[in-house]
Amino acid sequence: MGSALSFIYVSIFFFSLSIGIFNPLLPLYAQSFGASYLDLGLIGTIYALPFLLLSAPIGILSDKFGRKPFLLTGLICSVFATGSLSLASDVQQVAIFRLFGGLTYCMVWPTVEALIIDITSAGDRAKAMGRYSFSWSAGYLSGPPIGGLIMENLGFHPLFTVAALVAAASPFTTFYGLRVARKTHWSASAEIEKARKTVDWKVFAAVYTVVITYSIAFSVVFSIFPAYASNAGITSFEIGILFAVLEAARTFTFLSSESLSRVGEGRSMGLALVLLGANMVGLSYLRGFTHLLVLMVFNGLAIGVIFPIALSAISKLAPSGRRGMTIGFIEASIGLGMTLGPLIGGVAAEALGASSPYLIIAFISGLTLLPVAFWRRRFNVEFDSA
Repeated sequence: MGSALSFIYVSIFFFSLSIGIFNPLLPLYAQSFGASYLDLGLIGTIYALPFLLLSAPIGILSDKFGRKPFLLTGLICSVFATGSLSLASDVQQVAIFRLFGGLTYCMVWPTVEALIIDITSAGDRAKAMGRYSFSWSAGYLSGPPIGGLIMENLGFHPLFTVAALVAAASPFTTFYGLRVARKTHWSASAEIEKARKTVDWKVFAAVYTVVITYSIAFSVVFSIFPAYASNAGITSFEIGILFAVLEAARTFTFLSSESLSRVGEGRSMGLALVLLGANMVGLSYLRGFTHLLVLMVFNGLAIGVIFPIALSAISKLAPSGRRGMTIGFIEASIGLGMTLGPLIGGVAAEALGASSPYLIIAFISGLTLLPVAFWRRRFNVEFDSA
């Protein structure tokens, strides 16, 4: 089973490397067509809508028809979605091509995460999710400096071409990995529990609330912050370095996810939210490359705690045969945050000033501490007994 997982990890690395190459610079591409902060927010929102609306249905369908058709279709279509960005000639076309990208990506993430849960035991799941998170974070980590160099020396069109070529490696490695997995006769039914667990839905609600906050912060950083940094005098290459540092910190945290599980999911999430809020306040007040570099390190650490812990926790509580649906709802929660985040960020930046989105996220992080604190004991009891 380890061989199948290795191919899946490699596939997700290429997939994420492709995204990392172009994604941090996409707001600058839209700005080259005259996009405002509000336009950038709307582009981010349009991109996130498929995650919000389709992730759960795709997860449910993958429970019924299997992970393979959705995963491979999403990976193949992502190649064309990335390459199509080079054809845009105005802001509206950038938004349309980003919608296409959102449609392809929402077929990938829920199905690959459910697939990993299917072929791992409960005891190995935190480690497997940590390695999965490391694989896509390593791609995001490696991509921004490459994208920054391509952008500064060759321009936007070669940037999207290179990113599409990198993405093309992903379907091949996934296809082979799925063949290896089939030879080992894995199936979701192999680990069906003798009795359906009694799930405390308040715990689910608390986890999903944290995931929404995480995705609001993440989406604002990726959709609004590059333009914010560029307007503050940060170069394209330096923006690439900032995102590489964020991903390096996040990758380090992913490698520690198994240790964080032993600390306790509720406690880890609470500390991450405090750190996230403090760093967002810092982003709103501090300027200069060095200050931003330090803040991006701590943002990466905070963001890196939340996702693998939430994913591992939900996977422990998910009834067998409904894992795709449960992971689909996680991705839908991410989609909700990614829909709200750019819209809130864009409107706030236009109406209240360029630094206001980060103060709003800090406030939201503080509010999210309430359900985590209220249900923290239930978090840890539920997960320890899972």
